[in-house]
Amino acid sequence: MPLLNFCKNSAAELYGIDETVAYQVGFEYVRQLAIHLRNSINATSNAKEGYKTIYNWQYCHSLDFWSRVLAQQCNPEKELQTHKSKESPLRQLIYPLVQVTLGAIRLIPTAQFFPLRFYLIRSLIRLSQSTGVFIPIFPLIIEVLNSTAITKNPKKTNLPPFDFENNVKVNQQYLGTKVYQDGLTEQFVELTAEFFVLYSKSVAFPELTTPAVISLRRFIKKSKNSKFNKQLGQLIEKLNENAKFISGKRSNIEYGPSNKQEVALFLNDLKWEKTPLGQYVVVQRKVKEERLRLLKEAIEQDEEAKSKRNDMDEDEEAEAALDEVESDEDEEEESDE
Repeated sequence: MPLLNFCKNSAAELYGIDETVAYQVGFEYVRQLAIHLRNSINATSNAKEGYKTIYNWQYCHSLDFWSRVLAQQCNPEKELQTHKSKESPLRQLIYPLVQVTLGAIRLIPTAQFFPLRFYLIRSLIRLSQSTGVFIPIFPLIIEVLNSTAITKNPKKTNLPPFDFENNVKVNQQYLGTKVYQDGLTEQFVELTAEFFVLYSKSVAFPELTTPAVISLRRFIKKSKNSKFNKQLGQLIEKLNENAKFISGKRSNIEYGPSNKQEVALFLNDLKWEKTPLGQYVVVQRKVKEERLRLLKEAIEQDEEAKSKRNDMDEDEEAEAALDEVESDEDEEEESDE
């Protein structure tokens, strides 16, 4: 996956050479992605197979690639340098790309395809962060809490942790298991924090997080998952700390419809890592890196064990074949006598 992302980032840079041509190419590709999605939604003759046109790596990588193109070329700082006071023509593609991505995410909102949902949500977060365009991502994240994969009591298994980074679909053996539920809760907390940290310096942060905090508190009251409740409690605490931080800072300025300059310059000299929520996200990213390292080691050990078992099976088959040949030779010798 890292090599694939490197290829996508490298190709995305090429679209900055001539943005007029890039817009024409991008328009056709985004349009084609939208057509595939529409055909999948309207599929009646073969509805069960229609979703496969969308729910595959090729389609997901296409959406992710164009989000990277727009993230690079529609960055406000780059637009200021390249176009001075004008916007990049590629910025017109942000809305249709977001709509197609949202449609793909909600095509089949089941637990089996939550890995695909998380993958595309990360694409939207990157796009929002780089372009400065607000995308209502949290409703997509919180829908996960209504799934039976979260609300039902899971069954315990000896399966290794599920790899959300390199899969868009979960195997049937993982559905309803404790290990998959734990993975979903980790993804939920991570993506929620990553979304809200985009606006950790925004003057409207308290108002933005209020509905989310209320929803999370309601869930905690109903949930019996003590581990997940503790994680959500920490997240709520950091959201509230950041809201108080912003409220304290904005109480010292005067802003309104006729004074937008103060809003534009609000906490402009403060790094997002220095905000209460930013500090929390920095720590969570380090924890994730360690978790991914351990997951990679577990997968490698599992593959190594499978390889050894296959080698042993091959050796046993070879020995059995050799014994059979020797037995046949002995029978032939006895018959000759």
